[in-house]
Amino acid sequence: MLYQALIITAVIIGSYLIGSLNFAVIISKLKKRDIRKLGSGNPGTMNMFRNFGIPIGFLTMFLDVAKGTVPAIIGWIVVGSIGLGTRTFTSGVFLSAPARLGLYIAGFSVMLGHVFPIFYKFKGGKGIATALGIGFVAQPAIAVFSLAIGIGLLLALRVGSLASFTIISIPIAVEAFMLSTALYDNTFYLRVQYFGPTTAAITLLFSMFMFTIFTHRQNIVKLFQGTESVSNLVGKNRAVKQAKKRQEDWA
Repeated sequence: MLYQALIITAVIIGSYLIGSLNFAVIISKLKKRDIRKLGSGNPGTMNMFRNFGIPIGFLTMFLDVAKGTVPAIIGWIVVGSIGLGTRTFTSGVFLSAPARLGLYIAGFSVMLGHVFPIFYKFKGGKGIATALGIGFVAQPAIAVFSLAIGIGLLLALRVGSLASFTIISIPIAVEAFMLSTALYDNTFYLRVQYFGPTTAAITLLFSMFMFTIFTHRQNIVKLFQGTESVSNLVGKNRAVKQAKKRQEDWA
C-alpha cells in the first residue's frame, strides 16, 4: 500500500513539473519577445498563433499536446503496473479502470502544472492543448475527430474558446461513457471489483472538464455578452495588422 502511494505521488509530482514547462513562454523568449506581454497576455497556443503566426503557433501546440501525452502514457503504464502483477499490454489489464486511473491522475496533474506553473509564479496557460494531448492517449480516434471539428468551428466562427470547448468535451464525454458503462471492464466481477477506481476515474474526468471551464470563465462570460474576440489563424491577428498599419501611417 505504501509502495503504491509513493508511486502515485511520484507520478503526480513528475507530471506537475512537466506541465509547469511553458513552451509558449520559452519559444517567445527565444524570439526575443514575451508572449505574456502580447495580445491577450495568455501564455498559450492561441495567443502564439495570433502574435507569431501559423508555424510558431503549430510548434507551440505540438509541444503542449506532447506535454499532455507523455505524462498520461507514463501514468497509465506505471499506475497500471503496480499491484496488478503484470507489465504487458497483451493481458488487457491496462484497459481496466484502475490502470486508466493513472492516465487521469497524470493528466490532471500536468494540466494543473500548465495552468499554475511553479516556474512562472503560478501564472500559465488555459490547458486546452495539454488536455488534447491527454485525449490522444485516452481516445485517439475521437480526439482526432474532435480536433477536426474544433478547427472547423474556429475557421467558420473564429471563436477560439468555443472551438476549445468542443475539442476537449468530446473525448472526455466518450471516455466517461465507456467507463460508466463498464465497456473496459466487461465482466460483472470486474465491474464490482473496480467500482471504486471507476468512480475515481470518472470524477477525475469531470474535474478536468470543470477545470478547463474555470480557466475559460472570462471567455464564457464574454460569449454570453456577445463580446468574445474573434481569432484568425491565417497569419497574425487582424487587430495586430491594423495596429501596425496605423503605426506605418503615422511614421
